[in-house]
Amino acid sequence: MGGRKKGSLNKATAGLKVAFQKHEKELVKGLLALTKSKDLNIRLKALQACLDRGWGKSPQPMTGEDGGGPAILRVEHVIVDPRNQNSDG
Repeated sequence: MGGRKKGSLNKATAGLKVAFQKHEKELVKGLLALTKSKDLNIRLKALQACLDRGWGKSPQPMTGEDGGGPAILRVEHVIVDPRNQNSDG
């Protein structure tokens, strides 16, 4: 199979990451300044971003219908012999 390895960034994303990391101190200062905004929505989003980056995002529970556990899917791979059309496989 071709393509990128799982988890690797494409060139554009990797370039942006490097560019932003060069300005890390200014970006952190800007984010911290937003935590003092008079606008409550801006302040809350900035605080959440600080917490997410400093301690990681909190795990999100997976629930299925009616609050039950996650849905379990079954995937089958069936090979059909084209010479045997009267059979399910």
